[in-house]
Amino acid sequence: PDSELPTLAYTLSRRFGSDYQIAPEDVTQTVVRTFENVSHAMATQGAAITLRQSGAAFIEAFCSSAVPSTYLPLAILNYHEYLHLLHLTQECAFMPNVKEPKCDKDRLVRMRVALAAFRLYFRFGHVSDLAHHNQVHRAWRNALELDRMLQDLVLDVREAEQVLSQIHRTAEQERHDREAKAEQERQERDAK
Repeated sequence: PDSELPTLAYTLSRRFGSDYQIAPEDVTQTVVRTFENVSHAMATQGAAITLRQSGAAFIEAFCSSAVPSTYLPLAILNYHEYLHLLHLTQECAFMPNVKEPKCDKDRLVRMRVALAAFRLYFRFGHVSDLAHHNQVHRAWRNALELDRMLQDLVLDVREAEQVLSQIHRTAEQERHDREAKAEQERQERDAK
């Protein structure tokens, strides 16, 4: 029956076996069901589309036309964004170089530019004039937690800038204090 399609899609997308007791509220919150006989489910583990043949021409052609031309590109687009955000997140993890603060500053500038480029050229909040395509796109974004990943990355870059600025200010103050002390000691020696 059509009522089982969402649970089946949910189970398949997560690679769950029959041993799992699926929470119905999770299924209804995460499965996109724009048609009674077609359900889309997405997860970090994968995705599934379940459908029931109704004899309609649309359903007959769905797997050969709509899936490869619309739904597969949406999956690829969102997965590509996921991989890119993972890459940027990994770039954000580095140990400060107190001896060469310019390297850290340059790295942070590159990260800010990469984030700006990502937001301007790569991130798509809306992909189609058809509402159900946008629903599937948003479901992918939610399943891969793309908005949370981006928000965490922005906060990480901001925090790294603050921490590195403080480290470099402290190092600069210590250098200044050492030079001032050396100059004072030199003046005291010269005065003797």
